[in-house]
Amino acid sequence: MLSLYHDRAYVVDERAKNVTVELMLLRHAKSSWSQDGLPDHERPLNQRGRRAAKAIAKHMHAGGLRPDHVLCSTAVRTRQTVAALLKKWPDLRVEYKDSLYLAAPETVLVALSHCDPAKRVLCVGHNPSMEQLVSLLLDPGATHNDKAWADVSVKYPTGALTQLRLDIRNWTKLMPNSGTLVDYTKPRDLE
Repeated sequence: MLSLYHDRAYVVDERAKNVTVELMLLRHAKSSWSQDGLPDHERPLNQRGRRAAKAIAKHMHAGGLRPDHVLCSTAVRTRQTVAALLKKWPDLRVEYKDSLYLAAPETVLVALSHCDPAKRVLCVGHNPSMEQLVSLLLDPGATHNDKAWADVSVKYPTGALTQLRLDIRNWTKLMPNSGTLVDYTKPRDLE
């Protein structure tokens, strides 16, 4: 049985009553180190980062990857990365959370557990938590996108976007080893 949500089909497993939801993890774009004494939390995107944020936003928009809910660290660089998405979708629901700034993966999982009823969530944060979350969430027994797997297992650069499919009923059921890697995009891939 198919259920439509934002013009995208999500498969409903009648036996388990699970709905396939999507999680996108976006590491903020490249930030500037040019201002001495500026606190890390306040560092803005540099020119390359602004271009990368626009490219990722364009990629997401063209691919119909509109999130239902966005969780974002309060750091300036993550907010500026999300600002590029807001130019494509001005009415996005964005929740800025101090707890996501340089958060441990477990902290991000707690924030994600409160995202119902969203079917597609975007989390914009920092490394190493974005990279660690991918490793934590991927089901080793699932069939993943081979090219994406080869790329994501090597490096998680600034501006990288990972798409995961999760066979869960709601976000409170999110747990390790529950995801399938759908795609992985780096800004360099979009040049």
